[in-house]
Amino acid sequence: SLSGQITGYELTPQAVKQDAYASETRLKITVRVNFTNSTNSEEDFEKLYSAYRDFSNEQMITDVQDQLIQEICDEIADLIYNDTVAKW
Repeated sequence: SLSGQITGYELTPQAVKQDAYASETRLKITVRVNFTNSTNSEEDFEKLYSAYRDFSNEQMITDVQDQLIQEICDEIADLIYNDTVAKW
């Protein structure tokens, strides 16, 4: 079985310019996953997965949020898939 929860949703400034303002912001999402293998308990694990995307400060988070969240979730799903289903 596979269960998980979002444990982090962070916006942090990146690429600080000379005027002390950031030219980019990073959106990072972290998910805690619990995996239980019903046929081999040695493969059970709890693990944190995270991914991020940077965007220009010329853009509003509300304008890019949906696309960034989709890209981040796709990447995290791939990581989880590789650690679980791809091993079978």
